[in-house]
Amino acid sequence: MSYQEKKALLNLGVYVIALLLYADYVHTHYWEEGMTTDELLVFWSKFLLITIPFQIVIHIISHIIINIMRGMANGGKIKDEVEDEFDKIIELKSTRNSMVFFAICFMGALGYLAWGKGVNHFFIAIVIGGVVSEVIDALSRVYYYRRGV
Repeated sequence: MSYQEKKALLNLGVYVIALLLYADYVHTHYWEEGMTTDELLVFWSKFLLITIPFQIVIHIISHIIINIMRGMANGGKIKDEVEDEFDKIIELKSTRNSMVFFAICFMGALGYLAWGKGVNHFFIAIVIGGVVSEVIDALSRVYYYRRGV
């Protein structure tokens, strides 16, 4: 398995685990039954506004961890990974797959609002769409590296 594949799978694992732990914490400590629509909007807005920088920090930490593990595996020597056109094409294709799926999920979430399903369904669809789009991005990267674009 190449470095890029390992990095994609590690990022995926760390992303999903961190989001699940954070969502469980928020649900346990801050969720209240019977919130009004205004309270729900505040709750979900805070959830998303905290989740985004939290996930960025988690990605940075996972990159540091994978580079430390590479250094230990190579006896302290880390070779610089050169990003060529092949890597850029794979990144573009996997990002495209991820963004198309997220756009579809966003339209579905808007459909929930249009059909009167409520704010919770909208935000849950957005969060699940974001998680699944990250999974699609990582799996697309692994697939394209193994296939050779």
